[in-house]
Amino acid sequence: MGFFINGKAVDDEHSNQSGTLKNIRFLTKDDDLDKIIQQGIYKTSIHYGLPANNPGNDVVQNSSYFTLLVINHDDAQVQQFVISENTIVWRWLYNGVPANSWRKAVFSDDLQKLNNRITALENKIGGGN
Repeated sequence: MGFFINGKAVDDEHSNQSGTLKNIRFLTKDDDLDKIIQQGIYKTSIHYGLPANNPGNDVVQNSSYFTLLVINHDDAQVQQFVISENTIVWRWLYNGVPANSWRKAVFSDDLQKLNNRITALENKIGGGN
């Protein structure tokens, strides 16, 4: 049994199954994420240099190493996911042009941190319950 993302099997680059997400290659400083539209799995490492238009540390925790998943949709639309340490971000490209900025998924620990900050502020200003 394989591993599936968006209904597509994740497989290695030598597979001949159609519609699979294949391990393509390492990206380098010579790459640009706006131009990465071939469906597949890409890896990055600070050792090879990071590609242009990556989400950066302001969005991704430890952006020195991340995995890029590219999924092709119809009408020249591409969805990109960046997964790194405790972060997942995504965006859409249309004809190789970003349709939106990188958007970060929020996890329960992010919500707990926010709730703790709100409670601390409420206690400080005398608000809350």
